[in-house]
Amino acid sequence: MRDPSVRTALRPGDSLRVNPAPQTLEARAVVVSGAVRRPGAYDVTRGETLSSLIDRAGGLTEEAYPAGTSLLRESERKRERAWFDQQARDLERWMVQEVEKGEAARSDVVGLARQLATQLRGVEPLGRIVVEADPLVLRSRPELDVLLEPDDRILIPKRPLTVTVTGEVLHPTAAQFVSGKTAEAYLREAGGASRNADTSRIFVVLPDGRAQPLSLSSWNHTIAAIPPGSSIVVPRDPKPFDLMEFSKNIGSILGQLALSAAAIAVISD
Repeated sequence: MRDPSVRTALRPGDSLRVNPAPQTLEARAVVVSGAVRRPGAYDVTRGETLSSLIDRAGGLTEEAYPAGTSLLRESERKRERAWFDQQARDLERWMVQEVEKGEAARSDVVGLARQLATQLRGVEPLGRIVVEADPLVLRSRPELDVLLEPDDRILIPKRPLTVTVTGEVLHPTAAQFVSGKTAEAYLREAGGASRNADTSRIFVVLPDGRAQPLSLSSWNHTIAAIPPGSSIVVPRDPKPFDLMEFSKNIGSILGQLALSAAAIAVISD
């Protein structure tokens, strides 16, 4: 290895390259808000983790509810936006084909498809990803400590006292959390499912953003624990779209719309 103190004479035709110093800081900051002692925007180093940022923000307050932490990521938001746009284009392509066929029997389905395409164009994805934010858990399981990206937004809520019920119910509501209370009981407080509901696809969005199906069949006696900060989501019935060529995908589309709406409601609170 050459001694850096040794001088080298340059000659005509030689080229000299000066390597830039490695950038340790990301170009854009990460914002942390909510139940931390010093909320704000922080410049983060490459490879910095969520637990490191929480420590720099002074740690969690006594009222913090790390199970409900939301990490909103721009790259994920763009991916979700692209997915919704693609589904809207597929619907619009199908509508054009049906209009060209002139089949009046499907005019009502075309109208529903047009409404759904408009919803898909208008939805604003959040780009939420599921994370573990409890410092005690992250110390014992560092593999769960997510790496941060530029423009990440982290929202750590206070301990919630409610469970929200959204989607195709008679009266969307935020009901008081009661330990041991069943999903059926929360749904009753929202007036029950509407006539447009798909009761076979009801799901719960847990505080950390994970979605799990709820089985409410009369023969199923398993009681699912509903933690505080959860959202019970009743999606729309996809049956009116059965005549469409890709009707098997409609259930997934409606579910994603309902999930996005539930996530926006949680973040807004």
